[in-house]
Amino acid sequence: MATASVSAPDQAWAGRLGLGEVPRLSPWPALGAVAAGVVPVGLVLGIVVWLLASPIAGGIVAAAVVLAGGLAWWAGAPTICLSVLGVRSPAPGELPRVQNLVDGLSLALGVRPPDLRVTSGDGPGPNLAVVGSSVRAVSLVVTPSLERSVARVELEALLAHALAHARRGDAHVLARRAGTLGLVALASRRPVQAVAGRGRVLREQGADGVALAATRYPPALVAALGTLSGRQSEPVDGHSAFAAPLWCVPTRDAEGEVDVRTRALALL
Repeated sequence: MATASVSAPDQAWAGRLGLGEVPRLSPWPALGAVAAGVVPVGLVLGIVVWLLASPIAGGIVAAAVVLAGGLAWWAGAPTICLSVLGVRSPAPGELPRVQNLVDGLSLALGVRPPDLRVTSGDGPGPNLAVVGSSVRAVSLVVTPSLERSVARVELEALLAHALAHARRGDAHVLARRAGTLGLVALASRRPVQAVAGRGRVLREQGADGVALAATRYPPALVAALGTLSGRQSEPVDGHSAFAAPLWCVPTRDAEGEVDVRTRALALL
């Protein structure tokens, strides 16, 4: 399996979590989902033009539609994710602890400080998410109640975990996978995991390992996960189902993710 570019200390913490090499999030499921959506449209339009004009014109139209549609969706998926999350810029002085910790952790993890965003409502409960449009352009989304729901050291651990996704380079891939598969969630009103089952657990444990390279205090992350996991509400409509895979603390923990992560962290 391919791995992210992480430092030796990051790999050491991942090894202590029993992960060995840190798994990297693959973009292929998102690319496949985009193709599944735009290719049929391109083929239909191409066949119509073929019948009305010529085979060459039909082929050009089909290729143009597939290429333009795919690029447009791939580029716009992160913006759609932020729109579904319902974010806004924080008011001056609204999240002083979050802003202070993010600045320090960004320096410690060697990432560009993310754009800080706040959800208009409290979403599924106190939680946070990272949405990237590229490896270097990342937005950190927090719910308004997050800062007052956990102690400072626990908040630091959660923010380090979120920034670890930016460090590993998977924030923008996840946003595009969630943005693509989220169309199914909007239609069915049920969450479609962007990284399902053990894949999501490994992804989050990989971020745990990178985060601990900065904080060096596993009990804080254990406590934070325990606090927040009991305060999440399951998706009740299409929009919340769309957003579900983006949250760092699962809103519907059918795979026992939090238990797996906390048990591994408790051994450190």
